[in-house]
Amino acid sequence: MEIDERMRQALGELSAKAAEILILRHVHGYSDVEIAEFLGTSRGTIAVSLFRSRARLRKSIRAFLGGKS
Repeated sequence: MEIDERMRQALGELSAKAAEILILRHVHGYSDVEIAEFLGTSRGTIAVSLFRSRARLRKSIRAFLGGKS
């Protein structure tokens, strides 16, 4: 499995809301404040979601890379 395929799989393991927030931030370039406004929540909620999602993605990719050795 290639790394990009593993990344797509890892994104699929996130909740729909977490994946949406991550994509809005890192693909579309919206700020935490803008995302919060779009979704009707607080900037803090967005920041926490992004932090947790990035941590899950890092863990998943590290496990994948570690398993390839």
